[in-house]
Amino acid sequence: MVESDIKDGFVAGGLVTARLSDLFSLEADLLFVKKGSNQTITVPGFPFGDIKVTYRLDYLEIPLLLRTHIFPRAKIQPSLAVGPYAAFLTTKKTLTASLSWGPWKKRSKASSPPISELPSVRGWKFRPEWSS
Repeated sequence: MVESDIKDGFVAGGLVTARLSDLFSLEADLLFVKKGSNQTITVPGFPFGDIKVTYRLDYLEIPLLLRTHIFPRAKIQPSLAVGPYAAFLTTKKTLTASLSWGPWKKRSKASSPPISELPSVRGWKFRPEWSS
């Protein structure tokens, strides 16, 4: 069983808007987006408890939007937008840790035991690691 939690993210960027008419405009954005998730993996019969995994993903996103202005002459202009975007993965990191049993409880990369100390039971071998 896999349970996922929401992980806070971050967006920063800029945009350029070209007004095509009173009702329509074209918008191009360049955005840096941080995404990710926290997961808890439970395997029935797994002798060492749950495995916790954190995913960290950074993207460069470029949406191109056709925007329609609902009230074009109002001071506040609500609008609807639609269009494609391209996303480029710039960073991918996975942190696997938190074996919740015995001496391996609440370990992180900095405090992980050497590979020789990790147990191997019924074909399961553990190795907390930081990968990119």
